[in-house]
Amino acid sequence: MGIQLNRWFDVSAFTAPRPGAFGTSAKGVIIGPGSNVLHLNLAKVTTIRERFRLRTELIATNALNHPNYQDPNLNITDLAAAGVVTQVVNRNTKMDMAIPRYVQLVLRLQW
Repeated sequence: MGIQLNRWFDVSAFTAPRPGAFGTSAKGVIIGPGSNVLHLNLAKVTTIRERFRLRTELIATNALNHPNYQDPNLNITDLAAAGVVTQVVNRNTKMDMAIPRYVQLVLRLQW
C-alpha cells in the first residue's frame, strides 16, 4: 500500500471541539509523512607527479529524488480538506530535505 496523500488519517475518528474549547485528542496521535533524503559523495585522489594530485569527486544531493511531503491539514472543521497532504516541503523551511536531485562532478588540481 502506497502513500495516501488524499486521506492521511481517518477524519471520522475525530470530532470538532465546541467553540472556545480545546479538543480531546492526545498530542502526537497523528504522525506526519517524515523525510527520506540520501546524499552521496564519491571521491578519488590520483597522484600525477610528486607534487601534483588530481581529486575527482561526484556529489549527489537527494540521490533518490524522493519527494518529502508537508504535514497533512489537521483542521477537521473542513472535512473536504482535513487529512489531505497538499504540498512538498518548502526549501526555505527545511533546507536539506526539499531540494530535488542535484549531481555535481568536481575536478580539483592540488599542488
